[in-house]
Amino acid sequence: HPIGENRFVFAYGEKGATWLRLNFKGEEQHGSMPFKSENAVVKMAEAVRRLKMYQPPLTTEFLDVLVENMPIGSTQKWLLRRESLLPRLIEMASKDNLAQAKILHALSRMTISPNLCQGGTKVNVVAGGAYVDIDIRTLPGQNAQYVHDHLKKALGPLAEETNIEPLPKQAGSEPSYGNASEVESPLVKQMEHSVKQLKGTTCQLVPMLMPGVTDCRFFRNEFGTQAYGFSLFDDTLDMGDLLGLIHGTNERVPLGSVGLTAQSYMLIAKGFLT
Repeated sequence: HPIGENRFVFAYGEKGATWLRLNFKGEEQHGSMPFKSENAVVKMAEAVRRLKMYQPPLTTEFLDVLVENMPIGSTQKWLLRRESLLPRLIEMASKDNLAQAKILHALSRMTISPNLCQGGTKVNVVAGGAYVDIDIRTLPGQNAQYVHDHLKKALGPLAEETNIEPLPKQAGSEPSYGNASEVESPLVKQMEHSVKQLKGTTCQLVPMLMPGVTDCRFFRNEFGTQAYGFSLFDDTLDMGDLLGLIHGTNERVPLGSVGLTAQSYMLIAKGFLT
């Protein structure tokens, strides 16, 4: 999708995903006398607060290639490459372009999102058990030990009372780690050629790490394949709209975008065959 005038992105890599469950124990007793009680829900709530407030280390490593190709001035590019200035710049960007701020935030650190909570048995019983399921997205090079170390830092003294385990077995719940393909390749050249044919010769294809995960990661890991995420969107929705639709209300893809993407794939195939 366009990130600026005549600039279209393709995903050359992606972050990893680790889904974990944090379990907390309390002691059940009557809810009418909660004084000095050990409440698992209270522990869980404190854990969620700590996770929300924790700031993992920042890096501009995966922003550089995106920033270099963005239609902004040299001063702005220099500022976006300064890790010490990045939090303030992202906060400022969120006031004018929330979609851009979300991308810059996600691509500059590991993210932790507590998304599902459950605890207790009855409203009049102090909770003896509770858990929160968290969605952790890691940058390429950040492994399981990195995740574990930063969870302990985020939880602080509560870490000793937290039992961390993988989510119950389900499709897609296995941890995956970020990986990437080459930014320049014969396939990328054909992708850019198709963009110029369909959108104009002044258009440029810009590489970007994908905040989410795709099946491309399996091809890279298992076969060393140069795999990319690439499609062309029409002008029906801007990037902010599209980001809001992913796993959101009324998730959809415009029919015009399906048509444009099909045309671009056809041009790419013809480019390799001629």
